[in-house]
Amino acid sequence: MNDDELMTLVREQRAAIPMTTPVDEILDRGDRLRARRRIPRAARARWLGPAAAVAVVLLIALTLITLKPLQNEHASPAPTPSSVTGPALPAGVPRYFVAERWVRLAPGDNGSELAWVATDAQTGKQIGYVALPGQPMLGEPVAAAADDRTFVAAEAVTHPTVVKVDGRTEQGLPTLESLRWYLLRIFPGSADPVRMTSLPIAYTAGDDGVEAMALSGDGTRLAVAYRTGPKVTLRVYSVATGQLQRSWSATFGTSAHGPVTVTDLSWVGDSKVGFVVTYTAKVREEVRTLDTSAAGASLLSASSVVWSQYVPAPPHGVYKETTPQACVTPFLSGNGQVVVCATSTYSASDKRLSAVWLAYPVATPTRPRLLGSIKQARDVSSISDPPGSVYWVNTAGTELIGDVNDLIITYPGGRELWSNTGYTAVVGGGAVQPLTALNVSARGAW
Repeated sequence: MNDDELMTLVREQRAAIPMTTPVDEILDRGDRLRARRRIPRAARARWLGPAAAVAVVLLIALTLITLKPLQNEHASPAPTPSSVTGPALPAGVPRYFVAERWVRLAPGDNGSELAWVATDAQTGKQIGYVALPGQPMLGEPVAAAADDRTFVAAEAVTHPTVVKVDGRTEQGLPTLESLRWYLLRIFPGSADPVRMTSLPIAYTAGDDGVEAMALSGDGTRLAVAYRTGPKVTLRVYSVATGQLQRSWSATFGTSAHGPVTVTDLSWVGDSKVGFVVTYTAKVREEVRTLDTSAAGASLLSASSVVWSQYVPAPPHGVYKETTPQACVTPFLSGNGQVVVCATSTYSASDKRLSAVWLAYPVATPTRPRLLGSIKQARDVSSISDPPGSVYWVNTAGTELIGDVNDLIITYPGGRELWSNTGYTAVVGGGAVQPLTALNVSARGAW
């Protein structure tokens, strides 16, 4: 990253909030940024399709993972052991993650089912899976504990509906009836690598579904944010008993860009929950902490703001590559001292974007640190909006796992063709280290 690009980053962040960091201090970080790496083209996962929206929806739904048949709903088969590939993960970075994916029923079988799949980020291999027991939908949430072995997952129990379209009766979107909760434990290298047991967490009638969830570091407490219309409720449960321990609620309005959201839950130690309130995407957001032992039932009154951003929207809401905007996926570190997030900066000299990850100390929120940056490759037409994301951050807020969202747009024969060349990486210390062994999105619970 040259001085022109770094100055652009400084100016864009100063536009978001007052910046007091001396320019020379940020320019001194250039040497660390030169250590970044690009993922080899052969290792990239590609999504192809004639139109962007259709491609994304269809290819997410049709991506299949070939594994052995599931023997029962509580245990998964062990894949054939494979050699370790890819560079070693940095110390302290979780090796395994769990995500909801489509899996084939058997090799060569055209049938498929949704399952919670455990993947080894070091090798890129799926170590096993358990099929979702009911009639699941895409988007079932999962949360991870700090031991890299314990996860909690939720499954929606839905009811089919029918609608009238031009006088015809067709199947409509399913409606939520309840939620089922499960504890997932992974045992890499064993004959039974993914094991599932039911959790006795009761469903509260009227909840529309899970907005976000987080498992405490020791795996004993689960924080869940639910939405019911404009009302958001945050509840904390005991994982061992399923008992509801505390509950807080808040009713939010709706901005011109959609409803206010409560997302990106995290635990600060085992007694505080961090969460993000986005009032208007790209414009106004804040990170709050909630002491789960404090009195009161109002989510906003019982919590306190530890970090916020406000970036005025451009005229008519039209965003360009050079338009400043609020960070994407702000996430509070486990020590409660740092908020990390993704953003982008634009270099006027070569007309290219860079995906950028920043760390904002809560004590000095106007002085963000640069965790890493990766410039848009010359064969990449665009960096998606958002340019990057955050899935996991370490306790100190110095390293994270997230996605780089690259796109290549070509026009063979006059037909627009989109190719997603994005990848998942470990970001920290000025470097962006792609997880080259992964050929699927690592969006999931780490």
